[in-house]
Order: sequence, then C-alpha cells, then structure tokens
Amino acid sequence: MCALLWMVYTISMENKPQEKSSLQKAEEAVAATVASVVVSKGKKKNTTLAAIAYLLFFVPLLGNEKDDPFIQFHVQQGLGLLLFALIVQGAVSFLLGLGMGPKHFLVWPAGIFLLFELFQGMVHAYRGEWEPLPFLGKYAARLYDLKNKRG
Repeated sequence: MCALLWMVYTISMENKPQEKSSLQKAEEAVAATVASVVVSKGKKKNTTLAAIAYLLFFVPLLGNEKDDPFIQFHVQQGLGLLLFALIVQGAVSFLLGLGMGPKHFLVWPAGIFLLFELFQGMVHAYRGEWEPLPFLGKYAARLYDLKNKRG
C-alpha cells in the first residue's frame, strides 16, 4: 500500500511544473532590470537632458544632442516658462512699486503656479512625452514659431 501511494505521489510530482527557487527568481529579476536599462540607455540620456532644459534651458544646447527634436521641444517649453516667469516677476515688482497690496498676496500664487508648470514639464520630459506645458505650452510654441519665421 505504501509503495502504491509513493508511486502515485512520484507521478503527480513529475507532472507538476517545478517551482523556481528564490535565487532563480532574483536572478531573473536582475537580468530583466539590466536588459531594460540597456534598452533604455540611449533614451534616458535624451530625457534627462530634456528635463534639465526646464531648469537651465541652454545646457542641452551645448551638447551633441542639440539637433534632437525632442530636446528642442522641451528647450522651447522651458524657455517659454522662463519668459513667463520674468514677465510675472516684472508685473509683481511693478505693482508692488505702486504700493498695491501686500507682497505675499501676489507672489505666492504666482510662485506656486510656476513651480507646478516646472514640475509638469520636467515629468513629461523625463517620461519621454511630447506633452506641452498645461497652461503655457501653446504660448511657448507660438513664440518659437515667430522666432523661426523671422530667422
């Protein structure tokens, strides 16, 4: 009887797929991660430069990737954001020079809005998306088109 049960157990174990050990699972996870890094290595470089364009718009233009349309798009968006920030800063300074209202009433909402736009642009660039800035993107594109028509 015991021999019969042992035979049934052995046959059933042969038909079951073998479970992988935790070491094999870890090795497969590492191999998949390395493969994804190798595949996306070229993409990461451009997305990182595009994200940097929102902080310092001229940095991506100094390298070899300045002709990349993806980087040019995000440089254009970053430059539009910078121009808008300068306009807002000028307007706030002008209004404060006239003695209109408390400083924090005008500065904080503008700063929060600009940080939101900056964060959105950097996230879109790092993800590799061609998404314009939520509120300012279309105006930045218009400025860039005017520059290209003149020059």
